[in-house]
Amino acid sequence: MKDGGLRYPFLDLGKVNERYAAQLKEACARVIDGGRYIGGDEVERFESELAAYCGVRHTVGVSNGLDALRLILRGYIEMGVMSPGDEVIYPANTYIATVLAITHNGLVPVPVEPDRVTMNLDSRLIERSVTSRTKAVVTVHLYGRPCYDAVMRDIAERHGLKVIEDNAQAIGASVDGRVTGSLGDAAAFSFYPTKNLGALGDGGAVTTDDDELASVVAALRNYGMTARDMNRYAGFNCRLDTIQTAMLLVKLGRLREEIDRRRELAAIYDSMRNDMVTPADASCHGHV
Repeated sequence: MKDGGLRYPFLDLGKVNERYAAQLKEACARVIDGGRYIGGDEVERFESELAAYCGVRHTVGVSNGLDALRLILRGYIEMGVMSPGDEVIYPANTYIATVLAITHNGLVPVPVEPDRVTMNLDSRLIERSVTSRTKAVVTVHLYGRPCYDAVMRDIAERHGLKVIEDNAQAIGASVDGRVTGSLGDAAAFSFYPTKNLGALGDGGAVTTDDDELASVVAALRNYGMTARDMNRYAGFNCRLDTIQTAMLLVKLGRLREEIDRRRELAAIYDSMRNDMVTPADASCHGHV
């Protein structure tokens, strides 16, 4: 946006992180001085605190949001829940990472159209796309708006489908008192710097109440290793960096503050937009 030659950034990450600067620098120094740069107490503490925040048994820190989704699906393949060639329903209106996580695992993406009001997956349309090969629904909480309801839950239960949350954009949102990340069978998080819980680089996580899935994903992120020099799976190097974890711990403690601030700014923009809408515009908008 420009006004009189000035440019206003949509999201100034420097200003966002300025509020935490002292704590972030302290966290970095703690990791540097501690000498443990892969795994360790910082990662374990963050996983424990995020699991508690979401109300689930397990959090597995991983390298980014795409890898979180890929490892969930790969974990289900390793567990025998899915096989390459199986179908996964996903919302047609989503970022490409949702689709890549499916295709990278040799699964078949099946798009379902969004609801015109929420722009999220229309759960009323899911069942018409279910076949004998369908094994999961990836629901995306787009722009912080949760996409999960009784209709989706009922369809998943009747057809034996896994519900996987793409929670890259909605940490802190809730449905009927339950926060996103705890609604389905598993959830993928992104801590890309622009998120309301953002690292100063890439980062991600998987949350679940499934003990076996958590164990398999934890192994897959670390070369498929289940014990030292014992590699059960053909895994990957998808670990969450310790130094990013330390900074995420700082921000997790102030997540509600960050969410409230963003809501406050969004309300200002909404107010300005409403002031600019004419009666004719409003009528037309109401029939989209």
